[in-house]
Amino acid sequence: MSSLAKSKKIVFIIGAPRSGTNMLRDFICLHPEITCFPCDEIPFLWRFGAQFSETDILQSNWHETKSASKVKKIFKRWMSWHMNKNKNIFIEKTCANSLRVWELSKLFPEAKFIFIFRSGFDVIASAERKKRHRDMSRTNIFSKLKFVPVTQIIQVVLNIIYQKVVHGIVAWGPRITDNPRLLKNSSDNEYVASQWMQCVNFALNDSAKISSDRCIYLGYENFVIDPKSSSDLLANFMGVESSGFANGLKTISTNSINKGADFANSAHDDTFSAIQSMNKKISNRITKKLDQ
Repeated sequence: MSSLAKSKKIVFIIGAPRSGTNMLRDFICLHPEITCFPCDEIPFLWRFGAQFSETDILQSNWHETKSASKVKKIFKRWMSWHMNKNKNIFIEKTCANSLRVWELSKLFPEAKFIFIFRSGFDVIASAERKKRHRDMSRTNIFSKLKFVPVTQIIQVVLNIIYQKVVHGIVAWGPRITDNPRLLKNSSDNEYVASQWMQCVNFALNDSAKISSDRCIYLGYENFVIDPKSSSDLLANFMGVESSGFANGLKTISTNSINKGADFANSAHDDTFSAIQSMNKKISNRITKKLDQ
């Protein structure tokens, strides 16, 4: 099947924070024909020319702007540095891309998209333990600064300082609608729930406008329980040998399933009903999409 991959391909992994996007990227990139950037995300490149914007949601027809052309040029150059004759597919995963799938599909008309969705309660519980203060660590920031265009470095640094001074934190993850107010007035759980909801809604809405042969949908729980079946789907979708995922199968653990059960059972604050309603609404949309 690898003969199908005659030209270099770009595949974007799309998912809300704490939805298994890192796990999925690491699994896929163990395949001998596939590679990616040596960091978890490149958010500062996607914010080229808009480092101080309050949201990661792009303007309509962003793909036709000069900033978009610059981003594409830089991305393709960086991509070429990490490719060799044995690598046919380049994977990119930045969670904020959940908010800009349609514009990415226009900017990279040859690209494909892998969507991964996870239960909202599990996302909240995972984020509560892993990112309790919603603050990016220095190590996290510096790992990403290596992939910042020179012309943007000063803007990035100034914006980090601005966020720290004004909001008291450097927010992690996608900048959603009404982000400054939510950061200031929401609890950690409320913020993560809002972030999860917007990322999934945007991703589902945008994917509906893209040709079905460019998209594949994975449920986090299904992937973790039966990674072999998911790897076969991924191999067919990307045009690579399924056997190349053999080493990756050994890395998948089911320990993270139902991580939010205790949180869902013990939460008694006023936000619980809103989160529960959100989870039901989006889970229904995810199930419907996965069943198509």
